[in-house]
Amino acid sequence: GEFDITAREELAEVLLARVADDDAAAVTVDLDATTFLDSEAMAALIEGYNAARAAGKPFGIVNPHGVIERSLHIAGLLDLPGLGPTG
Repeated sequence: GEFDITAREELAEVLLARVADDDAAAVTVDLDATTFLDSEAMAALIEGYNAARAAGKPFGIVNPHGVIERSLHIAGLLDLPGLGPTG
């Protein structure tokens, strides 16, 4: 679906809850069905990434396609240390 400013807070909450979950060994965001991702959603991804790194958990973004992959690449998110399918 679409991740824009209206979804930012919920996306951040879900990511932070996953980081805080003691049963979760890693956090993986699957963007396969994502058709739109704005800067606010990217900020939520960065927030989740930073929280996961602070908690010592791998954080991965998988299946970005087309414009989503290009946007993440241009913003530098795909170049963050430890980011990937397995963190």
